[in-house]
Amino acid sequence: AQQPWPTVRQDLQRTGQALTNVTTGDWTASGFGGVAVTSPSIGPDGNIFLGREDDAGATALLKFDPVDGSEITQGTLQGTPAGEPVITNNYVFVATIESGGQARLEIFDLSLNPVGSVALNLSASAIDIVLSAPAVDAGNQRAYVTAGQNTTSNSDKLVALDYSTPNDPNRAWKASVGSVSSGTFIATPVPNEGPLTDGILAAGRDGELRAVSFDGTTTNTLPEPSAADALQTPAVAADGTIYLMTSTAESGSTLYSISNDGSTQNWNQSFSNPATAPVVGPDEVVHFAVTSGIISFDATVHARNSSDGSEKWTRTYTGRVEIPPVVDGSGSVYASISSGGSSPQLVRIGSGGAEEWIRSVGSSSVPGFSGLALAADRTVY
Repeated sequence: AQQPWPTVRQDLQRTGQALTNVTTGDWTASGFGGVAVTSPSIGPDGNIFLGREDDAGATALLKFDPVDGSEITQGTLQGTPAGEPVITNNYVFVATIESGGQARLEIFDLSLNPVGSVALNLSASAIDIVLSAPAVDAGNQRAYVTAGQNTTSNSDKLVALDYSTPNDPNRAWKASVGSVSSGTFIATPVPNEGPLTDGILAAGRDGELRAVSFDGTTTNTLPEPSAADALQTPAVAADGTIYLMTSTAESGSTLYSISNDGSTQNWNQSFSNPATAPVVGPDEVVHFAVTSGIISFDATVHARNSSDGSEKWTRTYTGRVEIPPVVDGSGSVYASISSGGSSPQLVRIGSGGAEEWIRSVGSSSVPGFSGLALAADRTVY
């Protein structure tokens, strides 16, 4: 059966791909005591989960009914969530940073009762400031989080957390994933299998992609890209190919196709403006968006052939696309367009590049999108 959207970009490979076709929903949930600070995730029963922060800075995890958008319940978080909630093994996992600068993993049951939490304990001499969403591997009952602190003397870390006893999780190991540069973005880890990349793909703020073994004892730095600009979260296709986007406002962006063993760069394509992370459709077509402009913006949604990176199609819209698009089972692409002064829009582009529909979402007072999720009942949130 079709699985829901339980984690960042649907699966541990971060493909951004659902196995079903999708239609838009017909309700709006608003005014729930603050602003959404995460993308939505969808649980096994279709309920929607997201993180919220109110005007006083208090944070909570919310659960919504998919039928009418009503709030079912909420659970209090110890800190500000970093990325989407992740639902697996009938638990909800959220990585948070407390006001004092301590990163931790919090675990809830599906009714949002707190079950357990564990601090990452990177270093007592510094403050945790950047944190990825967790990658939760149900098979070995480990959650992986990448985190960094406010000093260049402490390297960014990939931390493995053992939740085999959910009410008493513990840190299994931590591994360095690069020295700290001027970057402010940390990619979400991606579990993978391959001769060089057998383990967790992790990127810190030094522009290198690393593969850390599942026991944390071995770290291999992939030869490509080398000392690149900020790395987005990679996507791993069904054939094992790794797709990785480097992107900064100053240097533009480059999309890399890397062999699963990490040793070979198949191809790369560069763009003069920043881009989203890539996603991979059911036909192995790679999708992403590039946004250009300073005061006014144009966003171009790309479809690239996986064999050589050549262009399959593009569509350009007025506004910005700042989060990765998502893809349904028919190969249609969904992109969120934010434009100052007008309502954000959601567009669906068919697998051949033709626009199938576009609709306004929210109002001009809504700054933009936190993220998209595609449900098993063909609804897009």
